[in-house]
Amino acid sequence: MASTSAAPARSQPYPDLHGTTVGFIGLGDIGLPMVANLLRAQAQVWVNDLRQPALARAQELGARPGSLRELADHCPVICVAVINERQMRDVVLGAQGLLEHMRAGQTLIVHSTVPPRAARELADAVRARGVQVLDAPMSGANIAARAGTLSFLVGGEATVLQACRPLLDAMGTHVFHLGAVGNGQVGKLVNGLIFHVGHVVILEALRLAHAHGVAEEDIVELVKASTGNCWTIEHWGYFDRFFDEHTLVGRDELIEGLLRKDIADALIAAHDVKSWLPMSGLAMELYPQLVYERQARRRAAAESAREGG
Repeated sequence: MASTSAAPARSQPYPDLHGTTVGFIGLGDIGLPMVANLLRAQAQVWVNDLRQPALARAQELGARPGSLRELADHCPVICVAVINERQMRDVVLGAQGLLEHMRAGQTLIVHSTVPPRAARELADAVRARGVQVLDAPMSGANIAARAGTLSFLVGGEATVLQACRPLLDAMGTHVFHLGAVGNGQVGKLVNGLIFHVGHVVILEALRLAHAHGVAEEDIVELVKASTGNCWTIEHWGYFDRFFDEHTLVGRDELIEGLLRKDIADALIAAHDVKSWLPMSGLAMELYPQLVYERQARRRAAAESAREGG
């Protein structure tokens, strides 16, 4: 297996968030490192997650676990980094959700990747209660989350972004303001299409190489030095670790809930504006089969290496 590149080191200093209190909901593969960086910047962080091990790890880092009500009571700004639209709606708009407890003047930052329409509908609901909102999905994967070098793709009012900028600067090194709420999601989905559809093409290309007896490691190294290079090739091995180490259980859940999800959300966004994404639709269909095939080759190679050893 080719070596995996690390994220570029963080070059800018952390902002001083001493005296700042922030809530954070969703302590997954990216959310927990984001919390760690807020703590490095000296923020006081209240956290919420359904998984006790994730809460325990955040508490070890210095965060304070709390209920949704406690986060709303203590935190002027609350970040939401749950997996999908359903979870976002449940956390914010559900019975005893955040909105039941938030008050005018507070700010909600949605880091989850959801269809733009869902972000705009959520914004309308929370603004009716006097709560400000940014949609700020991130790019860079858990590699950049750990390094504090995420890119944030932001939709919302410029004054709200300016007020929240120190928090984003603690977790990332690039902030792109794309306009109104929902536009951050558009930026994330466009970037995600390039990323995931590109991954599908790479898997298909490696299938061809395997069929002709050319080693995957050789292909990866030659592409790194050639015109086909991209983030996925530069960080080859990322998806292997993703399957081996992710906190969710089961490869089917990972593929459906995290890999194909961004393509599915982009297809919803395209339908909403009567756009057309034929290659994305095809990639959505091919993704599971190509992932399963490569995982099978990987297992077979590992078994062969054990027998040979």
